[in-house]
Amino acid sequence: MACLLRTWWLLAVGLLHCPWLSQAVLLAKGEIVAAHFSVKPDHVIFDPFSPTPEVTLPCNATGEQPVTYSWRKDRQLLDLNSRQPPYVMDAGALIIQNPEKSKDEGFYQCVARNDYGMVISKPANLTFAYSDPFAPSPRPPVSGSEGEGAVLRCQKPDAYPGTSLH
Repeated sequence: MACLLRTWWLLAVGLLHCPWLSQAVLLAKGEIVAAHFSVKPDHVIFDPFSPTPEVTLPCNATGEQPVTYSWRKDRQLLDLNSRQPPYVMDAGALIIQNPEKSKDEGFYQCVARNDYGMVISKPANLTFAYSDPFAPSPRPPVSGSEGEGAVLRCQKPDAYPGTSLH
């Protein structure tokens, strides 16, 4: 009995002093009512030459309704109107239209909350792909015969996430 009381007491103290332990509030039926993620944002490498000039960072949480969403960029609360065109939220997902490296690259976190708790996603890194041009330096002439392969030597340009030359 003393062991049972000590276990109950430790659990009660833990819930009071460690709010992250109480994020999943349970009803008698076992239904979770606190907000918890069903879809979390993940790292994105945006291609500036993409035919779709937008980035979507998905986020969805379930729990007792209403669940509300906000976003953080580089650990700061994100003002949806802080850029033009403004950020758009669609059912928790953050949509960045016409993203620009200088303004939009960084770490994003989804925050979902309801009356029973709040969850914050791990940071999702938005980076931009790029490829520098080939060096304009002259190359030695290459000769060959028709129908045969040839090797054109060059210095590989700097690129992210990397280049593959064949």
